[in-house]
Amino acid sequence: MSIWRLMAWQLMGSGEKSSAETTRLVHNVLLTEDFNLEDISEFNAETATRSMDRLEATLSSDSKSISQQDGWKTDVNVNIQVPSCEKCSEGKERVFMVCGLTYCPLISVVRAAFMEAALKQFHLTPFKHIWKSPVTGREQQLYNELYMSDIWIKAHDDVQKQCQEDSCTLNTHLAQFGHATAWPVYLFFGNLSKYEHASASPGPCHPLPESLTDFINSFMMTRNHLDVLVHCKCELCHAVWKTLLDDEFVEAYGSGIITRCHGGVLHHMYPQIFTYSADYPEKIILVTIHDKGLCPCPRCCLPKSSFSHLGFASDHMGQLTCAQVYARSKICAVRCTIYQFGNPVKGTAVERILKDCSLVPTLNSFAEHLSLFHINIYLTLIVDLMHKFELGILKSVLKHLIRILYAIDPSLVSTLNKQFFVILPFGVDGICHFLLNVAEMRQWVARHFKDMLQCLIPTFKGLLPAEHDAIVKRLLFHLSEWHTLTKLQMYLDDSLAQLNQALKRLAAEIRRFQWTTCEAFKTHELPSEIAAQHRRQQSQSKSEFLNNPPSSAAHPKSFNTLTYKFHGKLVHCVIKKFYRHMNRRDVTTGLMKQERWQMHIQRQLGDHTSQEIIPNIVSPHKIESSPELHHIMHALPCNTFNLTSFLRENRSDPTVKMKDHLLSQLYGYEYDGDEHSFTDDEHNDLQIISVNYTTYDIHHKQDVMQPGPGCFVMTLSWEDGPNMHPFWYAQVLQVLHINVLHIGPNARCHSLQHMELLWVHWLGVEPQYSWGFQEAQLPKVEGDYNAFGFLDPSFVIHGCHLIPSFSNGQTMALLQWGASVARHPTDNDDWCSFYVNMFADHDMLCHFTAIGVGHKVQYLMQMTSSAHDGGDEPASDDDDSCASTSCWNINCP
Repeated sequence: MSIWRLMAWQLMGSGEKSSAETTRLVHNVLLTEDFNLEDISEFNAETATRSMDRLEATLSSDSKSISQQDGWKTDVNVNIQVPSCEKCSEGKERVFMVCGLTYCPLISVVRAAFMEAALKQFHLTPFKHIWKSPVTGREQQLYNELYMSDIWIKAHDDVQKQCQEDSCTLNTHLAQFGHATAWPVYLFFGNLSKYEHASASPGPCHPLPESLTDFINSFMMTRNHLDVLVHCKCELCHAVWKTLLDDEFVEAYGSGIITRCHGGVLHHMYPQIFTYSADYPEKIILVTIHDKGLCPCPRCCLPKSSFSHLGFASDHMGQLTCAQVYARSKICAVRCTIYQFGNPVKGTAVERILKDCSLVPTLNSFAEHLSLFHINIYLTLIVDLMHKFELGILKSVLKHLIRILYAIDPSLVSTLNKQFFVILPFGVDGICHFLLNVAEMRQWVARHFKDMLQCLIPTFKGLLPAEHDAIVKRLLFHLSEWHTLTKLQMYLDDSLAQLNQALKRLAAEIRRFQWTTCEAFKTHELPSEIAAQHRRQQSQSKSEFLNNPPSSAAHPKSFNTLTYKFHGKLVHCVIKKFYRHMNRRDVTTGLMKQERWQMHIQRQLGDHTSQEIIPNIVSPHKIESSPELHHIMHALPCNTFNLTSFLRENRSDPTVKMKDHLLSQLYGYEYDGDEHSFTDDEHNDLQIISVNYTTYDIHHKQDVMQPGPGCFVMTLSWEDGPNMHPFWYAQVLQVLHINVLHIGPNARCHSLQHMELLWVHWLGVEPQYSWGFQEAQLPKVEGDYNAFGFLDPSFVIHGCHLIPSFSNGQTMALLQWGASVARHPTDNDDWCSFYVNMFADHDMLCHFTAIGVGHKVQYLMQMTSSAHDGGDEPASDDDDSCASTSCWNINCP
């Protein structure tokens, strides 16, 4: 009855109670020794929250409140100057006060972090990580963490001992419906490994208050204040950063601070701003430039018209020679004309000075306060891949490909949807199952576009005319290659060189796609774009709606590369989680309370928090497994059946005998791909196989697979020769646990032995098919009627994702027509061939490119690979061809 009530509680009421959270409630609360039901006989969560707030309020004046202990400052006022379009003497400008800023000073965050137990995981002394290949003996530097970078080591040498910071800001929409927002600033410490970044220190600041419009209306006659409001938003952002970059922080930046850290040890720390991660709308505010101006890049002054030169040597040199610099004299002169002479913010006098460099008349707080330390805010900004690529370039390319399909034949869109629907998911956090209307891209986030890209090459093949099909195939291949390489967590010198070449190849393919394929078709807006435009028009006022009635006709739509996105957010979940557990009357104060109480509870729990069951990893299979074991094959007695009867009932299926395979394991023969057999009347079990492996960046990971039609694995190839394929592929039909009694004269052991094996359907590489990075082709495999056998699970190196070759169709020649253990129960025939998805995850790509430090297989690949041919040569400005890289390029006989 207790379990029933617990499950009923999870399923009823709020839909945010996951199975993992329910399990955590049981293990971390209900089953603890100090939990007493009598203490919660009259429990109410809202009452308990109010009691915690009253407890803080009633603390004596001698003791600081929790917020004061953590350094929080509340109800801080920030003043900004508002342009009035009228002459004013200096000091008489109109000032607007923004009230209610809540923040935690940066130095307080630094001190608090070094007093926590997490200091034990900090790397206070940077170092270089060198990897020596056991095959070639060549040494390469690993680039994995901030504290391993050359610039970090140089900064450490300059100040001896320092603590550097990685700060990041976002503009976060909190409510699914409504307009509640916060502008949090997250501060991370580069001394801590990126794999340990699990929490943030937020300091929410205010967006523009609605009362600002009323304030402007009180002294301006015109009602169009858009330019003024945009200027005030930039002014407010830098006014808040001026508050954060206070005198204490500036002094610590130059002279350091001495504080007693966790364990009672004194440390002399030098905080430095190392990187700043933000999306484009925030970047332009931070570097004080115009949104989508003539020079829209936050790091350089290259004009927008030159963005099509991406990948050329001239583009790279231009970004270095035309770097953004802080033009303080220009900005001060313009601010004088605005605030003292009454010129409009975007008037002729202002634009004449600032337009060429896309500057705005706002003093940059970083440059003003940290100029003595030669900090360059422009260089600290790093690429935001989610917004720039997945929600930028990738989304733009995918949408235009759908437009081309509509221009050729709208029925092709339905074909594309059906083919995506057939693709099976892969991995726990990898490729998800696609819906039936993929082409609509409705309510998609970055992960959906990533999944679509990883599976787009097989699904798009054959939908376009032959000339354009080849161009699109190469474009999609190099998009996938570059995207996967940029998401790696660890780089070698070789992988950085390959990334550089991948960018050049991708830029060349984008230009070829734009100049050839896009010019060949007259494309128009998608149905979803027309519907969105109608919704925007209907939301206008009645007068605007009558003056501009909506049109049902689709407007022409071209492919545009002259945008910043074509020029060379985990932590926000913390804020959104806090928002769900508070009232909506005072968002900023509520977020502050949630953060500081969570920190207070973590301090009270101490090291016990590490013993909790983390919600996103709760699984009985994961709890039972050990990373030291290669694989775990779960055996349940309820799934046991008689093997002799099973083989007799499935005699029509093309199966092979097991006895030879089992004897090969008993005798310890080296597996070379040939099968060897077994006694009957043993027990068999179908369950889940968990394969542990070391990732390319030297971490433990696990593939959890359920045998069946969508379960594919890869092993190292035992083939020799110059054109050998590096891997073998198989579909796992069943996981078998067998009790074997070896009674032969040469038996090594005469007692009953437990053995494990996989019943597989082998897939061979398609003959006369070229694959590789130069051909921009995925590997292709096909099945065979008699290619059934057994595999020792210890030979499995990774699960793999196979996508049907839809252009080759299906056949009934491989297996018997009808039901078979080798196919899905609803299928009657088989796909002729499959594509091996090299871009399904990072480890798959690293296996094929031999850049995975944690992969043993790559050593064998390096010994037979002859692909090192100087692929790091720069591309010329008049040629889109790129040098080859150290990747496989194989023609199969």
